[in-house]
Amino acid sequence: MSSSHISTMPSAELPIWAITPGLPSPYIARAALHAAAVLDQRGSRVSDARESYWHRATGGLFQETDLRRGERLLIDCGLVKEQEGVLVPTAELKELLDGTVEHALEVVTARTLIQTEPKWLTSTAPTEVPEVLQTLIPDPLQREELLLALGRRFDDTRQRLLGGIGEEIVAAEARRELELLGYLELARAVRRVSLESDQLGYDVSAPRVSGNRRLLEVKATAVEPSRTLNVHISRNEATVGSRFPNHWALVICRVTNLDTASGEIFGWCSRTSLDALLPQDTTAGHWEEALIEIPAEAFTPGLPRAVE
Repeated sequence: MSSSHISTMPSAELPIWAITPGLPSPYIARAALHAAAVLDQRGSRVSDARESYWHRATGGLFQETDLRRGERLLIDCGLVKEQEGVLVPTAELKELLDGTVEHALEVVTARTLIQTEPKWLTSTAPTEVPEVLQTLIPDPLQREELLLALGRRFDDTRQRLLGGIGEEIVAAEARRELELLGYLELARAVRRVSLESDQLGYDVSAPRVSGNRRLLEVKATAVEPSRTLNVHISRNEATVGSRFPNHWALVICRVTNLDTASGEIFGWCSRTSLDALLPQDTTAGHWEEALIEIPAEAFTPGLPRAVE
């Protein structure tokens, strides 16, 4: 095999198997499947596997260096575990080797994209993906289905990250307020209860100087709030808010930088502010989650005060 396959490999900032961010070349992806075929299901020592690569390379189909790149690809996408000098294939890899090459390439591609999360996957439209993906998954319907599924997965992951940052910003502000008031013990009692359960109907528990604690349901966004804010609210959150109307509050937090986990609190509104915005149950069923549009003027800046 000519060295032209090697010359197309990317610079040092990409993994040794990548031809573009998040994707191997079809040649290296196929080399990975050939490398997988030499591994013992119970595990193979790296030295034994690489000797087998050399013997396969002498057959002329793949170069030894490309089989090693394929090995790294299998490790990076989680189909092979490297444990103390032993390469252990997963049960999923064995199933892939028993199936079609086309299906195996699709799975390797999907797992690689999941592990690397290249920026092009969430910043471009499905029709603008790297050309190599069209070679790895030539069927346009399968390719579009994969991209849509991965897009939803990354959107969910990003939203969970936003939510966690927003909750921490709110908890930190509640602690800071109590500390400034001189109530250090109460500040230490501020908790992100969402880390313990997501069924409580609120995310942060923050004491007041006197009276009942504040139950803060935090909604985080990366978008600059405008005249209205679109908020997803669950029936459980609304129900808990109606049970504790004087203590529960909906807090909006804008995350300005994911990398530094920084942001600002836009404001809060009471449960009663949502009454006219929530959907109504019907004889056909009752709602479980709703997207409501809340006017910006419904929010009070900052957090509900620690001193009533």
